[in-house]
Amino acid sequence: MDRNNESFSKIKSAVLKWIKENEESIKLKGVKIEETECNENIYKIFLDFKNCMGEVLVTTPEFAPYRFVSSNSLTNRNRESSSVFLVRQ
Repeated sequence: MDRNNESFSKIKSAVLKWIKENEESIKLKGVKIEETECNENIYKIFLDFKNCMGEVLVTTPEFAPYRFVSSNSLTNRNRESSSVFLVRQ
């Protein structure tokens, strides 16, 4: 395993662990979590809040120009969708 794949595996494992450890408290706040993909190359979940939706994506650089993790959120407060938050690392 090369260093890039090793780093990706560690980051993906850390995100998976954090989600599993915090899943119950996230759900208690009324947030729905849906894991849509989980395999050796990608981990993707959707978060459904009362007024917005979010996505957390962990993937290899071959699939995206950022390094492993991105997060996107959209709100519908004014009955129009708009981007609230975007993080790429």
